[in-house]
Amino acid sequence: PSQNSSDIISSQIMCLAEQITFTGRVEKAMHETTQSLEKFNDELLGGLQKLASLKSSAPSLHVIKLNALIQDKIHHRDILNQILSRGQRKHDWLWMKQLRYYISNDAICCHLEIGTSSLDYSFEYQGNQPK
Repeated sequence: PSQNSSDIISSQIMCLAEQITFTGRVEKAMHETTQSLEKFNDELLGGLQKLASLKSSAPSLHVIKLNALIQDKIHHRDILNQILSRGQRKHDWLWMKQLRYYISNDAICCHLEIGTSSLDYSFEYQGNQPK
């Protein structure tokens, strides 16, 4: 995130956007090739490094937001490493057991899936004190 976007966008929305993006990118890469997953993993690691580098010059409120995004990206890195090491696909248990975030085609509604269960995202949020 740029300095300006983190001023006006709440941590909850930033993290939600990250989750939606991650789910979509992983599923798109799974549909393509292992190289697509590897490329996405490299991009994710680069983004993680960039976020970490922003922390040193960020105001304290931004550091809290950056820490939340960094923790999500670390979790995403771990998921991708498992997928890559096992050659998993979209309908394999390793991916299905993850909490996956989707945006509707009209971009009005977000819903979550885990396993074969699905529910609408209704902005329940408990903050991002150490996740």
